[in-house]
Amino acid sequence: MNPRAFHRQRPIVCVALFFGVGVWIGGRWFLPGLWVPLAGLACSLLLVAVSAAYRRPVILALCFVSLFLGLFRAHWAANPALPAEGKYEVQARVSGLSERREADGRIKAVLRQVELRDETGAAYHVPAAYWTYYPGADAPLPVDGQRVQMGARLYHPSGQQNPYGFDFRMYLLQRGTPAGLSGASGLTFDPAGQSAPADRWLRARLNMGSLLDQMLGQRSPLIKALLLGSRDDLPEETVQEFRDAGIAHVLAVSGLHVGILAAALMFVLRRLHLHPRVQFVVVASVLLLYCRLLDFSAPVVRAAVMSCLLLAGHLSHERTDPLTSLALAFLVILAVRPLDLFNAGFQLSFLAVLGIFTLGDRLNFLYARRIKRKRRLLDGVVLAAATTVSASLFTAPVVLRVFHRFPLAGLVFSPIACIAVAWLMWGGLLLLPVAAVWMPAAQVLAQPLSWLAEAFTRATGFFAGLPYAAVRSPAPGLLILLAVYVVLLLSTRYLRVRGWRRLAAGAAVLLVAVGAGAAGRDDAVRYIQFSVGSADAAVIEDGRTTFVVDVGVHGGDLSNYLLSVGRSVDTLFISHLHNDHIGGLQQLLENDVRIDRIVLPVHALDVQVADNSRQILALAEARGIPIQYAGKGDVFQSDRVQAEVLWPQAGALYPGMDANHSSMALLLNLDGVTLLTAGDLTEEYEQYSAASAQVLKVAHHGARSGTSPIYLQAVSPQLALLSQSDTYLQRAAAVTDRLAEGGIPIISTAEGRALMLTVRPEGLQVEHYSDRRVQ
Repeated sequence: MNPRAFHRQRPIVCVALFFGVGVWIGGRWFLPGLWVPLAGLACSLLLVAVSAAYRRPVILALCFVSLFLGLFRAHWAANPALPAEGKYEVQARVSGLSERREADGRIKAVLRQVELRDETGAAYHVPAAYWTYYPGADAPLPVDGQRVQMGARLYHPSGQQNPYGFDFRMYLLQRGTPAGLSGASGLTFDPAGQSAPADRWLRARLNMGSLLDQMLGQRSPLIKALLLGSRDDLPEETVQEFRDAGIAHVLAVSGLHVGILAAALMFVLRRLHLHPRVQFVVVASVLLLYCRLLDFSAPVVRAAVMSCLLLAGHLSHERTDPLTSLALAFLVILAVRPLDLFNAGFQLSFLAVLGIFTLGDRLNFLYARRIKRKRRLLDGVVLAAATTVSASLFTAPVVLRVFHRFPLAGLVFSPIACIAVAWLMWGGLLLLPVAAVWMPAAQVLAQPLSWLAEAFTRATGFFAGLPYAAVRSPAPGLLILLAVYVVLLLSTRYLRVRGWRRLAAGAAVLLVAVGAGAAGRDDAVRYIQFSVGSADAAVIEDGRTTFVVDVGVHGGDLSNYLLSVGRSVDTLFISHLHNDHIGGLQQLLENDVRIDRIVLPVHALDVQVADNSRQILALAEARGIPIQYAGKGDVFQSDRVQAEVLWPQAGALYPGMDANHSSMALLLNLDGVTLLTAGDLTEEYEQYSAASAQVLKVAHHGARSGTSPIYLQAVSPQLALLSQSDTYLQRAAAVTDRLAEGGIPIISTAEGRALMLTVRPEGLQVEHYSDRRVQ
């Protein structure tokens, strides 16, 4: 066997790769039980023993052992044992900071050491729970360390409900919070009058933030974001400018910030001529304290582990392989927190470093081979450019998949931003002790730091405002993503492919991926009823034409889907101006989803409307989106889809009526399949929208005030769709019983999944979206 083969020189890299694949499979795919990875692990260990007995290389067997270990670890972490959903008496301890939502007063907090007791007296324990409840307006926020006692409903957090939607369950599991609690009947706090957090590290973080506020005034939010990871006080406009300039990552404490802190420490320790081991212990200790200060947040822990492992290799004065050090950090982190693999921050941090170690190394090598003479300034510029380009190229597929835009401005501005962040962090760290001792002196010394923060913010705004500072792009498919990384790795020195063979292999991989993607493209007419709780949002796709019917309360999943698949909205129908139908429009506008026109029912503004609906429409008009009104008989047409308005009729309603009575009813012809949707139309007026249809989208989330037997007889549907939350499913019991009596099958979003109807030549294909689907 070739001793220079990749797997012989870097076995840890191979083992880490297989472990990562195992974690990905265990976290994303359904497994019947832990016996699957355990059986695979036993077979792999047997293969190791056989290979060793016959003196054969064991690296492949060890890779399979790693694969099944990753599978076991991820499956264990992703499927925690929880008590049954239902009502419990709860005792727990508040952990961290609580938050109150301004819109409706909802309070959310994290509880730890959760003790549950059901009606029979049986006791259960949950390590942590995500708690939400709606108190009175003057109710105090829960404080870290307080003990709470109350009655609450335990629920199992939902996974990804919509295509390209937010995975709430994975979000909580990555934070060690497997369960959710809602409500707070008979809530009591102990001690009742506690005002300061019990955790001294949290108090220290808050005190440091207060010192920065006093020292820097209006410039403190930026420094607090860089040092403490707190960006709550940053204006949303500033955050958006950082995104557009391609440097949003600097606002979340991660590898860059930990690296700057470690570099500053190493600079000082080297000047003191300390032994390398002492240097390592000091740096590792400071990074541990920094992790504790930031409550062991996942990005900081990842960066600290990676920095310590890379630093250990550097200080050992032995020739170390950077890929091996990176792979070891990858293994250590995923062994402890396997579900971090599905976190975009984890992916971006490791891919950026991988790009610097591989592609950046190649670019620097090519530069050094051509330029023999040392030029310090030019060498520094080339190094910064090579680092930025390599990190950007390796993170680009994930950036496009998550954020749907690639910041071109970041290629130029990112090196400048890194230097500015370093000076701002160092300045803030040096001045904090001064501020703690004598604030007036700190305020004077902080003036240059304030000027630098101002200049940095202005420069960010300038780069964000440049033409094509960021380019939009749909999320790349899995095949395209893999092909891009194969091509990038082919350009490094780690794959021993020479000359034209590199180009040929890269071109072949890209052609296969593009061809497979084109062959798998589905242009069938599709109707997607999004799972948005007791609200409504639906997308109709006809080739490149997109109709949207209502947008729910929150438009996050809907806008993420549209941006991910590269769709703009040709026509947005708003059935009526209640928040559960128009509220999500604000998020679509904030996320820059293109909307060509908005269609409202006639008299939409004459009836009772939601308090915020006029403001949301004003935002749309300010964006230049035309708003038109439609009534009975109006028709909207695309190639294979027709939307005919059945209700309301102009002049048939009077001012001040309930907006539900004026809900727009649409008869959709989806390439030959008819579907009737009527918003929240009630029994008094639904007769005016009655028309024969194969599919009925049940009005008003199945409320008993609509969908009468007479109406059902007139529509005669073969299938009923219900957009409802499982929490309020009982409200639809009368209508679902009525449908069942008529022999009409029902599919509902109450199961926590979007409904997808696809028109095929052989008929209508109906399915639930599954969060196990690979996108």
